[in-house]
Amino acid sequence: MAQQLALLFVVSTSPERTITIDNERPSLSFTDVKVTSKALSGKEELSIKYKITNAATASATLSNKPVVVNLYYDVNNNGLVDAADTLVATHTTATLNLTAGATSAEQSFTHLTDASQVCRLLLVIKNENNVCLCDDVNSTFLAPTPIEGLTQSFTTCETSSLTLAYPAAAATYTGYNWTAVSPADATNYLSAANVATPTFLYNGAKLTTTLTLTYAFKVRRNHGCEATQTVTVVVTPQTMNFTPPTPLVVSCNNTAGINTWL
Repeated sequence: MAQQLALLFVVSTSPERTITIDNERPSLSFTDVKVTSKALSGKEELSIKYKITNAATASATLSNKPVVVNLYYDVNNNGLVDAADTLVATHTTATLNLTAGATSAEQSFTHLTDASQVCRLLLVIKNENNVCLCDDVNSTFLAPTPIEGLTQSFTTCETSSLTLAYPAAAATYTGYNWTAVSPADATNYLSAANVATPTFLYNGAKLTTTLTLTYAFKVRRNHGCEATQTVTVVVTPQTMNFTPPTPLVVSCNNTAGINTWL
């Protein structure tokens, strides 16, 4: 008869222990974001300035590391970076040391951007490019309102007409509008207020002194945000100079001389 072998297993476990693993990382954000724009090569050259702050409640210091900052076109306009969005530019800062509550020196970069994208741009610090972070940092900045290079100020005579030039360096926008800054009736001297290149002709009262007019030239970008350039027109009065001819002087006592001429 076969014998059966019984095996005895003894299992013992240690008491349960709980430990806390501190995930000490900086907590970064953008501060003092400033953006300006100028017309260039049929696009807008954006000059972007910003600072990076490590939150006062941050559990760690950002130590001797540069920060990689991305500029994204927010295609679906949800304020977050996702697969639908387009990477526009990348900027890497100098090496930073930020203790909790500290703010970096101003960082800056420029990028030539399609005018159609300017209304929906995100400044982003992505975790995948900055291993010290837990999450992406998104900043939706307002599109720049002032813009340079759309046209130029000029001087003209009160009787001359002049078509305001629109440079090839400027992009094509969805709308244009001229408004008077001073005097209030300045748009009366433009052939139209809703075109890029109106013709200027002063048609007011006769000038005796120089007249300065100031306009706000506004363009509307794709997606609706707008930018404005200030334009100054100096109108000079027309002057007329008459120089009388030198009169012939004849001496009445010199009749012999006169007879000789005749």
